[in-house]
Amino acid sequence: MLSTVATFNELPEAYILRGRLWAEGIPSWITHEYQIANDWFRATARHGAWVQVPTVDEANALEIVREARAGAFKAQLSGQFGELEDLHCPNCGSTDFWKRRPIVTASFAMTLGLLLGITPLVRWIYFCNACRCRFQSTYGLIGKAGARSQFDLDIAEANVSDIPEMMEVRCAVVENRLRIDPNAESTRYRALLETGGKGWVCRIGGFLRGFSLADPEAKRLHGVFVQPYFKRDGIGRHLHNAAVDWLFAQSPAELGLTTEAGTAAEKFFRKAGWCLLDYGENEDLIFELEPAIWRARRVKF
Repeated sequence: MLSTVATFNELPEAYILRGRLWAEGIPSWITHEYQIANDWFRATARHGAWVQVPTVDEANALEIVREARAGAFKAQLSGQFGELEDLHCPNCGSTDFWKRRPIVTASFAMTLGLLLGITPLVRWIYFCNACRCRFQSTYGLIGKAGARSQFDLDIAEANVSDIPEMMEVRCAVVENRLRIDPNAESTRYRALLETGGKGWVCRIGGFLRGFSLADPEAKRLHGVFVQPYFKRDGIGRHLHNAAVDWLFAQSPAELGLTTEAGTAAEKFFRKAGWCLLDYGENEDLIFELEPAIWRARRVKF
């Protein structure tokens, strides 16, 4: 039998607590996880995402929840990763605030959700309890060039030792899925890095969350892949720009790449200035990027 130890309106918060409980040896599950993930309106209808544990572990789980709310685990994270940049009031610096959705935009989003089944992202408005200041988060998760990541992004050149983690990301993506044997793909990455190609990786908290690969001989961008949970946080943009800038520094000739049609990746590349050139196998799209177009797009992308 299961007992509910906490409820959250935001799934990421539920995921964090579930991970903490599993780390402490307590099995835990999130009720209504997929319903809320597909339609965030259901979070209110179902009274949030419930984190549940076996009843025999309820007392221990509740103690962990109390410790988490008291900041015990935050101290551990600060000791491991340094000072954490919490959301705070821009006027007085307080972290004591409450939040709500903007009334007009939230109403518009709800209307779209009811009529069209579309649930656009609506940012929170925060109200400081100390100075009554009203503000919005400056953090991104919206995929725009000016958006800040909510994480510290560690971008570095890839090496052969990164390939196992790169393959974990490659196999986790939900678009442009891997169509060949992972071992063959891993061998291809190794050959590329050892024969003049170059790659870039993005790490968050020491873990590899995205990578890109460039082949100067073929003048191709071999891919930009980001772990699904970290999409729309600017990681792909940084990795893409690093690879494209480097390729054009090697030669001013046009670049090529291939991606699936009808995906977020297609929209991403079109926004960066890539133009459709032809169709490949399985109706894949073959794109081309000209230096002049990239110079114009690079400023804002």
